Amino acid sequence: MERKIVIIEDDRTIQKTLSLILKDKYKIAVYSTGEEALEEIDNDPIDLIITDYKLPGINGLEIIEKLRKQGFRGKTILVSAYPDLINVKDIEKFGVDYLFVKPLDLNKLIMSIRHLLS
Repeated sequence: MERKIVIIEDDRTIQKTLSLILKDKYKIAVYSTGEEALEEIDNDPIDLIITDYKLPGINGLEIIEKLRKQGFRGKTILVSAYPDLINVKDIEKFGVDYLFVKPLDLNKLIMSIRHLLS
């Protein structure tokens, strides 16, 4: 069964890079805003959400919080260029599996994705 990864990121370069790296192994859905993702995410089971923290509108933690309240039990990776804006207690509270600081170390990110989805 093909695993599904949702990427929520407003930076087009990061969207394209992650999609190119992951599309051969996983089913990928990409969104630029949290609102768009929450509207569009279908009933397909999602195995992993990779979301930027700082997005137009609601932030990445708020997206994870809303999805958790809707019953999402999958894995999550939060990405941010501004880690000092993030409350560590919220990361624990909403079950974020990994926090990556931009610029991304793609090798570590890929290893973490494989680990979470193995």
